[in-house]
Amino acid sequence: MLNLRRASTLGFGSLLLAATLFAAPAGAVATTWYVDNTGVCDNETSDSSVTPYCDIAAALSDAGSGDVVDIGPGTYTHTSGTGGSAVAWFNSKDVDLVGSGVGVTILDGQGAYIGIRIDASSTDISDLTVTDGFSTGSGGGAYALNNAGETVTFTDVEILDSTATTSGGGLMASGSQTTTLTRVTIDGCEALHSSGGGGGLYVASGAAVTVTDSTISNNDVSGSFAIGGGILVETNSSLTLFSSDVLLNNAGADGGGIHLSSGVLMIEDSRISGNGVWGTTDNGGGIYLLSGTATITST
Repeated sequence: MLNLRRASTLGFGSLLLAATLFAAPAGAVATTWYVDNTGVCDNETSDSSVTPYCDIAAALSDAGSGDVVDIGPGTYTHTSGTGGSAVAWFNSKDVDLVGSGVGVTILDGQGAYIGIRIDASSTDISDLTVTDGFSTGSGGGAYALNNAGETVTFTDVEILDSTATTSGGGLMASGSQTTTLTRVTIDGCEALHSSGGGGGLYVASGAAVTVTDSTISNNDVSGSFAIGGGILVETNSSLTLFSSDVLLNNAGADGGGIHLSSGVLMIEDSRISGNGVWGTTDNGGGIYLLSGTATITST
């Protein structure tokens, strides 16, 4: 009996040792990359907690998936060579972007570059302002083209006075992604194409967008056949609005506030007010439902 107990004890110890030797390694610790152009900075810094980067693009280039880029107060613009077509470009890299506050950290497209461009990446973006973005296609302030399973979150963000030559002057969300906007303002943006749409927000190609406690206002589509002055939802996408305002937007054709071309629209406890249409086929100053399914409650 003594020998049996000893054998059992040794066997258990061996199992513990094997479990210790072959246990999966702990997850890698995320790195925070600091950007601050208000003092001494260096885009080739060896320690950004001591000497921060000057430009967002340089920090994003060095960061890896799972990392965070922390941006200090100030105004940040496009960087030649590393920024692509945007002030901040996420290219197949899951990095979070954290500013120092709305109106405090400002990404300025200078009327020539997209503010934030997201390609095949999941990211959380918070506490900053994007202004004067410009796209020669869609998504002037922010552009998100992603695949199924990828998620984009904007929290406490302003997108202001931005322009796209096609659709989505403020923000374009396209592809089978999930995009969430919480306490976001999209104001004063414009889509320029004669038959484009979504002056503020353009939701397309199967994207699922949820907007909460946000305001989409004073946006425009300039073409006489353009649709969705505030928001355009099409190509089997979905938009959910909770406790949000769609105000004072204008379209040349249908849907001054919101145009549902196809897909799903759900609106709850929100205001759709002061929107208008002015062109040749002026239908639906507030909301225009061409196709799809709409559920509107307490609005």
